[in-house]
Amino acid sequence: MEKLKKFAVAFGIAGMLVSGVGAANPVDAAWSNIEQSHYEKGILIGWADGNSFEVKTSSGKYMVFRSSNDWYEKNLISGKSYTYYYYTNKYGQNIITKIQK
Repeated sequence: MEKLKKFAVAFGIAGMLVSGVGAANPVDAAWSNIEQSHYEKGILIGWADGNSFEVKTSSGKYMVFRSSNDWYEKNLISGKSYTYYYYTNKYGQNIITKIQK
């Protein structure tokens, strides 16, 4: 059984080398996502619509974030401070991935 596992791994690696497809290291992939994400601490000003809201950051600048998570709109309180985790999409929109108290 152990020989079969080794053969399968070797065969898979050889196949990737021949086909030009490399196996992505999951740890590297996870870190690349973290490097692309950002966070800001700030006070929730209010909701512009069901998907967009404005925040005044601790540095004094105003930012607009987007989220399709209905829970945020129903439970976050204007005037309260939160930490906003986000990434910027190809359209320049700041998309929320997580919000912490």
